[in-house]
Amino acid sequence: MFVPICFAIFAQKPQAEDMKATLYISREAAGAVLARFRLTAGRNIQLYHTSDIRTTAEELRKFNADGTPRKRVAYCRELMRRLQERLRLIEDTFLNAAAAGRVPSSTKEFNALMREALNPDAGKPQGVGLLEAFRDHCEMPHFSEARRRGYRVTLAILERFCRRHDRDSRRRVHRRPCGSLCGVLP
Repeated sequence: MFVPICFAIFAQKPQAEDMKATLYISREAAGAVLARFRLTAGRNIQLYHTSDIRTTAEELRKFNADGTPRKRVAYCRELMRRLQERLRLIEDTFLNAAAAGRVPSSTKEFNALMREALNPDAGKPQGVGLLEAFRDHCEMPHFSEARRRGYRVTLAILERFCRRHDRDSRRRVHRRPCGSLCGVLP
């Protein structure tokens, strides 16, 4: 009689000892790159995640696959901290998804889980802005008309400031290195 033992092996959820997240370091890349990570869980699961950590390829090559710096190399501690945080987040996200029964089978599903972990409030509606809250406060019925006029003047000054500040900030925004020696780009 045949006993389906192999089905019991594949039906198990991925465990922490089966799974490993590593930094994916390209040898051909040059210039500014985004850090990429690879997650392996057993033989069947190979998932990739491209992060928003922008750095130079030379800086990225100063690290081992586990995010630790190579020996006798000057490296950026901030970049190391960010890489190791992301590695931990990748592992935690995968294990939480596996515990919930949502093991991602494709990189697209895994990136969706990572976006959800990185931006937990992305789908939630935003609260009331400062100007809207102040406008509502100005129209409270228990204020006298003189106080409401004073609040409206203050509200007009705030709105003018916000419009001017938004225009100036759009004019000055451009991408460039942060100026530190580590090469971490914004």
